[in-house]
Amino acid sequence: GEDGLKSDYSLSVYASEERILNNNNKLLFGLRIVDKEIIIPLFSYLMNRNNGYTYRVSYSAGYRNPSIKELYYQWLGHNPHIYGNPNLKASKNDYFSFSLDKRTDINDFSVDFYRNDIKDMISTDHIFVDGQEELHYKNYEQVVMYGINVHYYRKITDKLKLKFVYNLTDAESKSNEILEGISRHALRLNLDYAMLNRVKIIANIKYSGKKNMFDQQLAMIGEEQPITNLSAYSLLDMYMI
Repeated sequence: GEDGLKSDYSLSVYASEERILNNNNKLLFGLRIVDKEIIIPLFSYLMNRNNGYTYRVSYSAGYRNPSIKELYYQWLGHNPHIYGNPNLKASKNDYFSFSLDKRTDINDFSVDFYRNDIKDMISTDHIFVDGQEELHYKNYEQVVMYGINVHYYRKITDKLKLKFVYNLTDAESKSNEILEGISRHALRLNLDYAMLNRVKIIANIKYSGKKNMFDQQLAMIGEEQPITNLSAYSLLDMYMI
């Protein structure tokens, strides 16, 4: 309920270099310096093969300072109340990925395997003060996210095109509440059919698997498994242009 001014400053300098090697492979490396002391590396190596496939191996480190909102927010008009935390630490992460793809005139295919190891991830925590639920920003010690992303596009005929995207996502953490809202399986399918010269029929199908939700009320009363589920769902959308 008071007017005030909060400021936060951060300086980041980034430099990278890309080299095309004799075999037409590409090497990319870089460094980012944050606040004069934190050095964050980046490395990526792209391999081209005669079979039309390209392979990429990459590693990057990440760094994120807490935002002004996460540090100093106080929204007492919201239910539950939301409070920032001026003692938040910056989040750091190590991201590893391996991908392959192949592109032709009628096909576009790629698959990506990744692992993201996050330390001091910033998110909200539900707590109860005098029976009143509140949201406080905090650091979570470690969260590991990993999964597979698949993309496929095919021009079946001059009139019919198919696009397919599948995501497999999983995560691990000592804190169950930070894992809520993640669908392990997600699928999107798009069909585009040119029925006439000026008429298109488009169909979109979306599927999202069940999600875990951390039930704060069950946790407060000491329930051993304070996890509830949101059911999986699918959507079908068809329209004509």
